[in-house]
Amino acid sequence: MSTAEGKGTILRQPWRDAREPVLPALGEVGSPALSGVVLLGVLTAAASAIQLAEAPLPRLLPWLKPGLSNALVLFALVRRSPGFALSLVAGRTIVTGMLLGSLFTPAGLLSLAGGVSATLAMMMWRGLAGGQAGL
Repeated sequence: MSTAEGKGTILRQPWRDAREPVLPALGEVGSPALSGVVLLGVLTAAASAIQLAEAPLPRLLPWLKPGLSNALVLFALVRRSPGFALSLVAGRTIVTGMLLGSLFTPAGLLSLAGGVSATLAMMMWRGLAGGQAGL
């Protein structure tokens, strides 16, 4: 049984007091936890699309890629937190690995290691620059 009050939907149980909210709706506008999950999903999808687009590009050296999706990781690092950026790297690697069929292969593990090391290098650079380096 649900009733609409204010911005979100409040779920009620009939044996409780009618004025007492039991469980707020998950999709309330402005919820910080929900906006973080949505931002992580959007950035993961965009970073995966960029990584998929650069996968067939020719390379000068077999192990050298442009790494254009790391721009979104830098955005996540500057705007959110290091943990958010690392979870973006993990999500991007998992999604791209599943789509390319290289999830648990050495190439997939090297992609994860390269993304994590690039994120750690960005974190160190921001630390050395006093938070002024970035976007």
